[in-house]
Amino acid sequence: MSTVRHSPQFDCLEGRTLLSATKVTRAFLLTPVAEGTTLAEHIHPHLSIVINGQAQTIPAGVGIQPNGALPIHTHAPDGTLHVESPQQMPFKLRDFFTIWGQPFSKKTILGHTARRGEKITMTVDGRPSQQFGNLLLQDGQEIVIRYGR
Repeated sequence: MSTVRHSPQFDCLEGRTLLSATKVTRAFLLTPVAEGTTLAEHIHPHLSIVINGQAQTIPAGVGIQPNGALPIHTHAPDGTLHVESPQQMPFKLRDFFTIWGQPFSKKTILGHTARRGEKITMTVDGRPSQQFGNLLLQDGQEIVIRYGR
């Protein structure tokens, strides 16, 4: 009986080496995209977060660094997420929270952990969603996350 061995294939991307058809890695998320780079992905979902009835500000400048912007970033404190990447990848909501440095799961949001009588809910384009961090980001999405009783 012979054994078939599979080796990963590598694609070169602007001096960086990434596995083909790979999921978004932390290293890729934290690699700035230089201004003027040709983009394979450019979408703008919108995120709103409400904690105990109070709208939270998603700050301007999340993911903006002196040498470029990370693949998901904000320009203004209006909740618009800019997904701008030289490679088309399946960016998820958790990727934005990783870049922002904030915890997010179906039990935790912005340092609040749902306890008895509290919950975290999410709607996408007005419909309930249980995807939370696994939600694939798409252009024009309206994502609302609520925490409270």
